[in-house]
Amino acid sequence: MDERLMNAMLELDDRHWWYRGRRRIIRSELDRLPLPAGARVLDAGCGSGRTLEELGPYGEVHGIELDPGAADVAQARGRGASCALRDP
Repeated sequence: MDERLMNAMLELDDRHWWYRGRRRIIRSELDRLPLPAGARVLDAGCGSGRTLEELGPYGEVHGIELDPGAADVAQARGRGASCALRDP
């Protein structure tokens, strides 16, 4: 991900209406599922790792991010995102 884009996303992901609304929709959909206690939840494409925080109440949360820079940001924020690279 372009570094300028990542920085802009980090500045906005806690307060911008789109990100807040997206997290609200995700929680609403997960609330409808009969998830067992201790379910394993994956955020594929976790970006900065912000949504991982929202997923915590649903079970054991993991994130994966293809962009090494974004995964580094998530790890630095304490979100524990894993980074998987694929061949071009």
